[in-house]
Amino acid sequence: MSFGNNLGNSYQLSVISYQESVISYQIFYPHTPHPTSCSPLWD
Repeated sequence: MSFGNNLGNSYQLSVISYQESVISYQIFYPHTPHPTSCSPLWD
């Protein structure tokens, strides 16, 4: 049970860090197209 919770928490943290990296990427390169416009994470 605790293993599943740890797995879910680490997955959420990885998704959050991924979104933060994409946001910082957009800030540094605002004129490039969105790299993950078709990703289900952004639905």
